[in-house]
Amino acid sequence: MTSQEPARSSGHVGYPALDGWRGICASLVALFHFRLVWHIDVNSHFARAAIVQNASLFVDFFFVLSGFVIAYRYQDRLIGRTIRLRDFLALRLGRLYPLHLFTLMLMLGIAVFVRSETHDPTQVTWGSVDVGLVAFVANLLLVQGLHTLSSPTWNYPSWSISAEFATYLAYAVLWTQLRTRTWIATTVVIVTAPVVILVLNGDTLDVTYDWGFVRSMLGFALGTIAFSASRNARVQELFARLSPGESTVIEVMLLALTYAVVTLAAGTPYSLAAPFLFAGVVLAFSEARGAVTAALVSRPLQSLGRFSYSIYMLHLPLQLMLIYASVALGASGWISLFGVHEGSQGPEVTLGRSPWVGDVATVIMFALLIAGSALTYRWIEQPWRARVRRWVAARRAQGGAMGA
Repeated sequence: MTSQEPARSSGHVGYPALDGWRGICASLVALFHFRLVWHIDVNSHFARAAIVQNASLFVDFFFVLSGFVIAYRYQDRLIGRTIRLRDFLALRLGRLYPLHLFTLMLMLGIAVFVRSETHDPTQVTWGSVDVGLVAFVANLLLVQGLHTLSSPTWNYPSWSISAEFATYLAYAVLWTQLRTRTWIATTVVIVTAPVVILVLNGDTLDVTYDWGFVRSMLGFALGTIAFSASRNARVQELFARLSPGESTVIEVMLLALTYAVVTLAAGTPYSLAAPFLFAGVVLAFSEARGAVTAALVSRPLQSLGRFSYSIYMLHLPLQLMLIYASVALGASGWISLFGVHEGSQGPEVTLGRSPWVGDVATVIMFALLIAGSALTYRWIEQPWRARVRRWVAARRAQGGAMGA
């Protein structure tokens, strides 16, 4: 098998280039949040890069990719009812919840530490982020991204996990009830969701803990459309006719278009184009034939893709711990990584007396994040995913035996 051929695993066609995309997008979201941590700006060249400053849009790539992958793995099984709705939800919960719970407990530990050090509960608010008991329970129940609260909470990037699981439930019900007519509901979602988001949020796609479910449904629906297109005989024939050079040109154009949309459209009504663009990106790169794909399927980027969920869930608690460690180092007099710069509201404390110091801090953060993600992938993600799969398989076998 060459690097430009689709990978195969256990008799199924995989999408290694999309795994590479997943890893890059998760890393960019982590860098996006390392621009401002606990009221402290990070003074680095990374934080100033336009692609990083607007990387929150890559959450929509995850929603689209999720729709593509879930349709690939479960759509026919749910339509044909060869897998029960409860088993599907158990498998998805087993994939998402263990790491969500682990990072939530990390955030709880950080909050307890801060309160014990400052003896001031107001220091545990982290600005507009709610770390109260009600918010904690909402996170435990995985409803923190369903407009149940009035602000971001705890490990706040996890709003998207909450919205995504609700989307799994919605689409699983559609597939089991409407079956092949689900395309009608998908069309309604794609047509109405952008309008709903603009009406509710004003002028941008940037809805999170409030209307993030609508955003998730839009991306997921587009992902299912991309998957359906990938199975179309004419589309497959079209991609098969492309030479590696032609595929490379298309992939480079999509990269350039992605950069342009993310850097120029974020924070504007045009940001609503991002999920539609990402659907095209996912479709094109699912074919795995160009030179860009050859880079995406390289070993380092495949590892990054494998750890992407851990990167996404672990980065905020890790960044908070690094900030507190840096504060402690400065207080001890051993080394000070902080500088003071004049901001719009007066003097501001920044991590990094110069951008180069901030760059070093960012590189250290990212190295620790990859190492930590490799550990949580091995010790939390993999074991719990396998455990839930065995549990579902045993229950299905027992049900079959009882039915016989």
